[in-house]
Amino acid sequence: MGGVALLLVAALGLWSIWLAAAAVILLMVANGMLIANCTYQDTEYEGLASSAQTNGVQESAQVDMRTCLQGYAMIPVTLTAVVSLAMYKAESDLPLAGGDKSNLAKVQPGAVALLRFIGCEYVLSRNHDGAASALRFHSRFLTGMLVTVALYLAMLGVQAVCMSKAPPDESESSRTRMIRHIARCLFGVTVTLLVFAAVGFWPLILGSAAFALSLSGLCVLFASAAGRLCGDAASSRTLLQAHAFTPVTLACAFCFGCLMFEWVALSWGDEDARDVSLHFSGLEQALFAGTWLAATLAVRDAWNTLQTMS
Repeated sequence: MGGVALLLVAALGLWSIWLAAAAVILLMVANGMLIANCTYQDTEYEGLASSAQTNGVQESAQVDMRTCLQGYAMIPVTLTAVVSLAMYKAESDLPLAGGDKSNLAKVQPGAVALLRFIGCEYVLSRNHDGAASALRFHSRFLTGMLVTVALYLAMLGVQAVCMSKAPPDESESSRTRMIRHIARCLFGVTVTLLVFAAVGFWPLILGSAAFALSLSGLCVLFASAAGRLCGDAASSRTLLQAHAFTPVTLACAFCFGCLMFEWVALSWGDEDARDVSLHFSGLEQALFAGTWLAATLAVRDAWNTLQTMS
C-alpha cells in the first residue's frame, strides 16, 4: 500500500522521480521478501537418534503456497512502479524547449524511445495546448463517472441477491449492520455528487467531496470488518462489502484526478501541457497498481474466509 501511495503522490508532480524511485525500492523489497520466504523448514522429531550428528531431527523444505502466490501476484504492481519511474526519468531528460520529434531524438534518443515504448509518445510534441488537454481530461471524467455509477448499481444488485439467499447472521450486532447501511448511503451520495458534477455544477468541488466521501466510507467498512470500530467483532460480511465497494472508490479517485488535472491544465496554460499530460499517465499507472493490489487482497481474504468456514 505504501508504494502505491507514493505513486499517487508522484502523479501530482511533487518530487515525482524521487517518490517513484522510493516506491520502486519499497515494492521490490516487499516483493522479494514474499518470494524469498515462500519456503520454510519443517522440523520433525523422530525420537532417539542413531547418531550424535542428526540428534533425532529431520528438516525438510516446505512451500507456503499463500506467501508464494501473494509474492508473484505483486509482480505487476512492482513493474508498474518501474514503468512510472522510467517515464518520469525520460521526461526529465528531454529538453524544456519545444521542438519537433526529430530534434528531440537527436538530443535524447533513449528517452524518446522509452516514451514511445510505454505509449507516451504524445508528450514529445507541443501540438496540444492547455485547452485541448482540459477537454481530454473532462471527457475521461465523464467516462469515469459512468463507470462509477455502473459499479455502484452493480454492487447494490449483487448485495441484494446475496442477502436474499443467505440466512441472517445472528452473531452480528445491530451496530455492524447499521455501519454497512451508512457506508452504502455514503457511496450513494458519492454517485449523486458525481452526476451533478458531470452536469456542470461546480465539478471540482463536488468531485473532491465525492472522493472524500467514498474514501471515508471505505475506511469505515474496513475498520468495522477488522473489529476496530466501536468494539465490534470482525465481520466477514462487512469485509466482503468493503472489497465490493473498493472498485467504486478507485473509479471515484479516477474522476477526481481527471477534474484536478483539468483545472491544472486550464490554470497553467499551454507552457506546461506536456508535463500535465505525462503526470496524468502517472496517475493512471498508480490507479492500475492500486486496482491490482485491491484485487489480490480481495482474493486472499475470500480464500481465508472460505478456509475458515470449511
